[in-house]
Amino acid sequence: MRYSVIIPTYKRPELLSACLKCLEVYLLQDSNLLGFEVEVIVTDDEQDSDDTRHVIKPYPTIIWNQGPGRGPAANRNSGVAASSGECLVFLDDDCLPQAGWLEAYHLAYASGCVLEGKTIADRAQCRYDEESPVNETGGYLWSCNFAVDRRLFDRLKGFDESYIYAAMEDADFRERLLKAGVSLEFVADAVIIHPWRIVSGLDMLKRRWKSEAIFWDKHPESRPDSVFRLVVYRLSRSVAKTTLRNLWRFRLRGLGYQLKQDTYVLYLGVSALLGKRL
Repeated sequence: MRYSVIIPTYKRPELLSACLKCLEVYLLQDSNLLGFEVEVIVTDDEQDSDDTRHVIKPYPTIIWNQGPGRGPAANRNSGVAASSGECLVFLDDDCLPQAGWLEAYHLAYASGCVLEGKTIADRAQCRYDEESPVNETGGYLWSCNFAVDRRLFDRLKGFDESYIYAAMEDADFRERLLKAGVSLEFVADAVIIHPWRIVSGLDMLKRRWKSEAIFWDKHPESRPDSVFRLVVYRLSRSVAKTTLRNLWRFRLRGLGYQLKQDTYVLYLGVSALLGKRL
């Protein structure tokens, strides 16, 4: 049995290096001792730079793939095209797979399956402007930690490359799986750590809204009856459950970013009320 670990990367050599360090057991261990074969594909969306190649140089078995430069969805598909395993395992370059991660997927694997691993943070959140896609119970299928039978992935034609940002492309893949009658199995022992990252501008929030618009067009049954009401709900929830609740806990650290987020969501609400398409 061969597993292809697909790692998309873009201008993050330090984070990629830490990720690969956690994969050394699979990169250096004999497949006979592991009980299965592993290939690691680093698919690099950065153009005209050797930074990633320098990071993977200590690991001669890693397959380097030049990404197409059209965003993470297209980059993951490109990595799959360069792979040969029966099972595809997706891992992000800023994540740290823990001991027994791939072994847990191997024990749970069955033909035609989709396996979702556990994603945890490295500590408790301590600032407003930190983010981490925590997934401790399943149901999300975050693209940073899941495995899928290759034939099933090909049948669904992979990730939709119309999502050019790192947002909603995994939700779209999950939705297409569910519509095809495929169930997701949560593998609690397939653990990765996604450390908290500080974010500054509003690019992530803006890109998520743009990606959500694409998602709603593709899956109209998921479009809210009123985008305005959705925005109001998200704003009130953000103010009540995040901004106000954490004033004392975070000691105002990163509050400026949170207020910018709330203001931007308010702008979206006004835009929706005026009939502008989001």
